[in-house]
Amino acid sequence: MASDNAHREKRGSLLPWVIAGALVLTCLVGWMLGAWTNRPADALPPVPFLLAFRLTALVGWPLLLSAVIFLSSASVGAAALGLMRAEGSPPLARLLFAAAIGLGISAYATLALGVAGILQAGVFWGLMAVMFLVGFRELRTVLTDLRRQARQWVSSWGRFEWGLALAGVAIVVVGILCAGTPVLDYDTLGYHLGAPGEYFAAGKVRFLPHNVYAGFPAQVEMLYLLGIVLGGSRSVGMGVAVLIQVGFGALAALAAGTIAARFVRREAALPAAVFFLSCPLFMVTVVRGHITLARCFYTALALLAVLEWLFGEKGRLARRSYLILGGLCCGLAVAVKYTAVLMLCLPLGVVVLGVCFFRNDTWRRRLVPAALFGGCALLAVLPWFVKNAAATGNPVFPLLDAVFGARGWSAEQAAKFAAAHAAPPLRSIADFPVEIWRFLTGHVGPMSKGFAGPLAVVFIPMLLLTPRSEAAGREGSPWKARIGPVAFFLCYALAVVLLWGAVTHRIARFLAPSLVVLSVLSAGGFVAAQRGRLPGGICRTLALVLAFFALFYQAAVAASAGGPAAVLAGRGLSQMARRGGFSYLRAVEWIKDPDNVPSGAGVMLVGEARTYHFERPVLYSTVFNDHPIEPALRLARDDLARAVSELKSRGVTHVLVNWSELRRLSETYRYVYEGQEQPGYLPEVDLESREPLLRLLNAAGDVAQSYGSMAWPGRDSPSRIPAIEIYDLRTGRGQR
Repeated sequence: MASDNAHREKRGSLLPWVIAGALVLTCLVGWMLGAWTNRPADALPPVPFLLAFRLTALVGWPLLLSAVIFLSSASVGAAALGLMRAEGSPPLARLLFAAAIGLGISAYATLALGVAGILQAGVFWGLMAVMFLVGFRELRTVLTDLRRQARQWVSSWGRFEWGLALAGVAIVVVGILCAGTPVLDYDTLGYHLGAPGEYFAAGKVRFLPHNVYAGFPAQVEMLYLLGIVLGGSRSVGMGVAVLIQVGFGALAALAAGTIAARFVRREAALPAAVFFLSCPLFMVTVVRGHITLARCFYTALALLAVLEWLFGEKGRLARRSYLILGGLCCGLAVAVKYTAVLMLCLPLGVVVLGVCFFRNDTWRRRLVPAALFGGCALLAVLPWFVKNAAATGNPVFPLLDAVFGARGWSAEQAAKFAAAHAAPPLRSIADFPVEIWRFLTGHVGPMSKGFAGPLAVVFIPMLLLTPRSEAAGREGSPWKARIGPVAFFLCYALAVVLLWGAVTHRIARFLAPSLVVLSVLSAGGFVAAQRGRLPGGICRTLALVLAFFALFYQAAVAASAGGPAAVLAGRGLSQMARRGGFSYLRAVEWIKDPDNVPSGAGVMLVGEARTYHFERPVLYSTVFNDHPIEPALRLARDDLARAVSELKSRGVTHVLVNWSELRRLSETYRYVYEGQEQPGYLPEVDLESREPLLRLLNAAGDVAQSYGSMAWPGRDSPSRIPAIEIYDLRTGRGQR
């Protein structure tokens, strides 16, 4: 009887495997059925690899520029770490913290020079050289130690480890190959790249009263501006932006591996890094040029620093250094996006304050560490608060308008912005579990691009349900020593999910940094499972199959955006516009043609805020700002001649109207102000008749070009109209 019980204890429970198997099947079936939902019907076909020389020509220069940015930043960051006496960390952790601090320094140096109106390439090349030389000795020491440690680590790898590493490296390579693909994401073209493009054209970083999003902290956007200035053009800068996100993603993966090795098990380091890279989040963010991977990187390092402060065995001075680094990384995460205040600073701040209260018996020892952590976080984001306070009077513009107010920002605009970014009502709480499930299973939808991958999820039950005696393995390693960090990960993940559901408007990318924690937990479960009931070969085979499936899926995501195929074929923006059938791109290319729109002409965009590809100053506004055409629209109802005169007095010679976007913005962003519902965009325009906008444009000029077709609901019956029209306001030009 005793032997039977011992045998049963040795075999363990099948429950973790049943749960993991169900997750694997669900994820695989879901992704196979939805793999092409993220691929446009007119996506470009692949081309032979023989055109690789084209790839080198398009990717090589942005790759060199991004390497200069990262190396110079890491070098000056290594020097800064030396000043903070934070050299006692493992070499990889030192390199990661150096890169984090250095990239922050690079961004703020770009901001300072930009505000001063110094956006010359020569100055910035000199800045990069100085930054590299300042910390060259410290960086070389870190890289030498890292190379020695990496050789020892790699020498213990078997076929599985090499295969898993190959999958991870291949995913990064696919991301690099996308550097020549034109970015088409709305938010990126509107402000992540759009605002730096305007700064570059103006030769100065300044407040943009027509783009409220440019008032947000812009840590990553300054790095994009740095790439544009170093490259000397928007097209090169766009490739650098893509590669900056590749770099942030790779660094976030390394940070996840470092956390896993330090606080779960050493063998979990490689799986954690690859599990994170396997998430579609990586490629979706890369091809969109978005900023989410930067948030993941700073989140991972903030967690690593706080974990070292909590569970590390270093001395008091080293623990204080980690507290400083944790605060700085929290602040830099806020400098990437405000949501980090709620989803990173708040949970970690509560942890630091709570631990200080329990560990210390005097108020000074209780409050000083928490104040140090919070002060460093504030210091890291403070320049953005100063910039906004100087421009608007509100340091956190456009937030907290009821507290600070803002110059040039009305109460109605504040109400509209708040309504669009409000948390869902309580009645939507029933949808919350469904939204979490969709996030974990890589659901592709309007506000979710399928960020999570199976490897970041499926092995977590193994960590939680595998008996500790099995997880410890034959060596009898003290698994209980890892319970504290694992509990920390679980509590943090739970807190982030609850905050995301209760306080934010539940956009999936806000939750994306949690994939760092999930990847670490899943890697821990993967290692624990190999020591459990089933042979380790089954776990390793499953992990490799899912890793290479992730490679295939991520390549499909890249292909849907044009990807390496478009780069190899030399299909830039103009080729994608002609062959892809994108109405917006075709309109952009028409306006960029000097035969259509001379260099001195004035272009106004209505219903359109994706400005980056135009490569010329344009008049526009985001949906939350007052549009420059609104004064003319108010006049058009009573005095059409004065309205036309008002429009042309702004120097406008061409007006691009995106009717499709105009309708979407007006309907999607409706809001209630003073008890009355208001249209979300151009309140003077009647959506059914399109008046008085249509009458104003026809009186001012002629339709020079139109693209696309869409159904427009009229009062009598729906009619088909062009999706985009370009009006020429010069006398005798264009055709009706």
